[in-house]
Amino acid sequence: MFDLSKNLLARAALFGASFVVTALLMVTVGAAFDGASSQPWLRDSPQARHAVAHCRAHADRATQRDCLSQVVAAARARDAGGAQWAALRPARPDAPQEAR
Repeated sequence: MFDLSKNLLARAALFGASFVVTALLMVTVGAAFDGASSQPWLRDSPQARHAVAHCRAHADRATQRDCLSQVVAAARARDAGGAQWAALRPARPDAPQEAR
């Protein structure tokens, strides 16, 4: 009888430990995906393709990386400026909606 309760206690401890390890692993994988998804990307446009092709033409890999970082930073600043402009523009309920 004593061995049976000891065995059940060991099984419960093993189950709890496996649950904790699995939960930590899932949080780690989720954090890794979150970190990868928050990287800045360029929208696919002819201007972006031209800028990337210009950066890829550099022979040195470090120069390529610096050029691409500058292109992404410029695109993010341009997008942020557009978002700020849209936020500052007051919405008028009586204005007609533009066709898109």
